[in-house]
Amino acid sequence: MLSISKNNTIHHLLLTILSVVLISFLGYDLWTRGAFVDSVFYGAIAQNLAEDYGGYWTLSATQNPYFGSFYGHPPLGIWLLSFAMQLFDGHFGTERLFSIFNLILLWVGIYKIWSLSRPQHIPKASIWLVVLFWLVMPINIWSYSQYMLENTMAVFIIWAIYWFIKAVQKDSFIAIGVATLFTILATFTKGPVGLFPLICPLIHWFVFRKLSLLKIVTWELCSVLGIILFYSILYSSSTAAAEYMTIYWDKQLMGSLNGSNNLASHRFYILEMLFLEGIVSWASLIFCLLWSKPKIFALSTNGKWVFCFILVTLAGSLPMLVSPKQMKFYLIPALPFLALAAAQMVLPLLQQRLSHIKKHSSSLYYSLIPLLISSFSLSISRYGLATRDSIKIKEVLYLSNILPPNTKGILHSPQVDYIAECYFARYGAIYLNNHSWQPTTAAEEADRTYYLLVEKNYRSPIEPYYIKNDSVSNQLEVWNLFELKK
Repeated sequence: MLSISKNNTIHHLLLTILSVVLISFLGYDLWTRGAFVDSVFYGAIAQNLAEDYGGYWTLSATQNPYFGSFYGHPPLGIWLLSFAMQLFDGHFGTERLFSIFNLILLWVGIYKIWSLSRPQHIPKASIWLVVLFWLVMPINIWSYSQYMLENTMAVFIIWAIYWFIKAVQKDSFIAIGVATLFTILATFTKGPVGLFPLICPLIHWFVFRKLSLLKIVTWELCSVLGIILFYSILYSSSTAAAEYMTIYWDKQLMGSLNGSNNLASHRFYILEMLFLEGIVSWASLIFCLLWSKPKIFALSTNGKWVFCFILVTLAGSLPMLVSPKQMKFYLIPALPFLALAAAQMVLPLLQQRLSHIKKHSSSLYYSLIPLLISSFSLSISRYGLATRDSIKIKEVLYLSNILPPNTKGILHSPQVDYIAECYFARYGAIYLNNHSWQPTTAAEEADRTYYLLVEKNYRSPIEPYYIKNDSVSNQLEVWNLFELKK
């Protein structure tokens, strides 16, 4: 057996190694441009809000007052990102920095949950195994390498579940109130999917039977009433808030449920992704269950925590089956609990084998320094590079040096290029729209927008009103630039 000090040393060493690996992964794209369309879209909206365009309930990616309103999700995540935009003065790396901040808060919450559930003879630094299982789920690094609303919602969900567990363990109604607050914040970030922490007290009761069912149900009802009270006050106190949330409910939420929005390849897509993303965790759980004595393990406290975390994972995933719209990154808030379940299962069996690791911790610690320096250098060397949509971003940056700041224009292409519009707003302070900048066709004809961008080999119906700007035509690979005829 290891001594306690040596045991701690090994766990701290493994935690340090995995932390360096995580920093290296996230640092690789930290100072680059280009991201998934949702991230670019949220960034453009948040930047406009940070620049005092519109308001908290009138969000827009293009600053067009007639065609650019956004009602796709509750606004809290974008509000928080806009504060980050103000803090970092709209720097192109703001979304990634904010996402890393989300990740730090997420892992503090996971650490707190791990401290409640781990076997007492195992050090807290053993959370390295949770980190390992989380790291090998590819969607996690992908999501936190840019900004997705799931990143922020996951923080609130983790902390809500931590306080729900704390409430049941300590028989604390105050903790229920804190957990309810975090659940409200989760729903105000991404909608009803943020409600799944509410099931956790019932799951804990089902597994551990620590408190009476009556008390658990009473607490659940209090939490539900608290959420209803929050949204009732929101609706009644602000007409703008009521209008925003009503449009969100009618268009986005109901559209997702009835299948009018993006559809998954099949109805059980989210379950397929839960299996594939977590295949290492699922395999580890099955292997360790077969290796141990299942009946004895199931009755142990550690076995109950494994079962509890698996149920929480499923509670955060299975409800998505009601909607035909299913995306892989929707699993982000649920995957930490699968990693917790796998670590909870594997670590007691692994603990004995850690004794075979020889104590060369100081030399191993020092060997991590070159890795950190290399990661930092590589991250800095990629400063400003476009890792996605590079040609479009190159032209956005080029045009931002030619056109006056806060230029408004029209962008025409065979298919509406929303991500290009967002790149122009986010990186170039150039605000484009695929329709017009006036409320009616007659008004637009009377007061034409000065600039027109047209995709190569496409003829815009309003091109006769404009003349091609030949001074930049050789520089533009995707679009032609036109200026209004005088």
